[in-house]
Amino acid sequence: MVKNNKRLAEKNNLALARDGARSPLYAPMSAYSDEIRSLRREAGKCEGRKSHAERNPELVALVRQLRRRRPKGAQRSLRDISAELAGAAS
Repeated sequence: MVKNNKRLAEKNNLALARDGARSPLYAPMSAYSDEIRSLRREAGKCEGRKSHAERNPELVALVRQLRRRRPKGAQRSLRDISAELAGAAS
């Protein structure tokens, strides 16, 4: 009988945790995960590939400047800008 009550209590705790309610058993774990989440939000990206802006910000600034719409002209395509930068590098 005691085993069944224990099992029932465990099921209830798991159901409460799954439904978003914090039981006393899960309070320390959820507090820790909330703390980790807030630290990650403050720091920004914590995993994954670095973006072009993170790897080479000068290049990104140059491309944005070249892509900017001119007063008397159309916006240049990224393909044209890429070809120009590749030609300048060679």
